[in-house]
Amino acid sequence: MKVLLEKYVEILPITVRDSRNFHLMPGILGLLSYLRSRKDVFMGLGTGNIEEGARIKLSRGGLNKFFSFGGFGSDSGDRAELLEAGFQRGEQIVQKEYTRKSIVRWVIGDTWRDVAAGRACGAKTIAVATGGDSLYELASASPDFLFATLEDKEAVCNILGGGVRA
Repeated sequence: MKVLLEKYVEILPITVRDSRNFHLMPGILGLLSYLRSRKDVFMGLGTGNIEEGARIKLSRGGLNKFFSFGGFGSDSGDRAELLEAGFQRGEQIVQKEYTRKSIVRWVIGDTWRDVAAGRACGAKTIAVATGGDSLYELASASPDFLFATLEDKEAVCNILGGGVRA
């Protein structure tokens, strides 16, 4: 397995660089930029990819700077367990400033599996239909909130708490 993963991270930068289908989802840069500016928001990444593979993919869109920690496929093959690993890393970072009881966990995902895993970790969930699942499929997973895209930054931030501040 180790040799396979080494080969994967060796060829992935070329594959990502040459991908013709690459594009950032609508609204994501504005939302992430705004959330990063808030002192009360700490963003982590949850992905089934190994961390090095995820970082390679995020680099093309300039997104690594938004995620200093996360839960990865190398933590667990189970989506809820890898999200929990990411939550625990984030909570360790902020434990001096916030009590565990004051932390609100959120999962923003684009599949019904993200919604289910978020719920299993005790997180509130926002589903966004920019991935493989349709609005209908996402609605049937009963997320706390549902969006077609993340373009309405103000609406998303109001849900997360605090709204958009100038």
